[in-house]
Amino acid sequence: MGIKDFMKKMADKQAETNRKIAEKREKHEIEMQEIKRKRDEMLDAMHPFSGSKKRLEKEYQKERLEQLKKDHVPFCPKCRSTNITFVTKKLSLGRAVVGGAIGSVAGPLGTAAGATMGGLSSKKGKVKCLNCGHTWKIK
Repeated sequence: MGIKDFMKKMADKQAETNRKIAEKREKHEIEMQEIKRKRDEMLDAMHPFSGSKKRLEKEYQKERLEQLKKDHVPFCPKCRSTNITFVTKKLSLGRAVVGGAIGSVAGPLGTAAGATMGGLSSKKGKVKCLNCGHTWKIK
């Protein structure tokens, strides 16, 4: 047995080993694909928004959001609900002081009226979502 025979034998063994490894790798990939398919089927059966249903729901929400923007309908930036309300600031000490100072020009009765109107009225406010409770300022 010469060196050529030895090298040929080693090359044949290496080729056989590589072939076996490739077969095992292919078999493993096929098994993993089957496991993934079964898992996806089980998740679809257990959860209403998994897999393709979840994708369809996301597409619907995206189309709905585009339509709301197109129609200029206000919606919550967090949960995308249109169930929102405008909340005004009720009472402000700073506005009451300014209202009282402006009303003092008209006398003591004007001071009281100015303080009351300044403290209770406001054009500023926030919007609050009635679904998730998120509040934000209007731009």
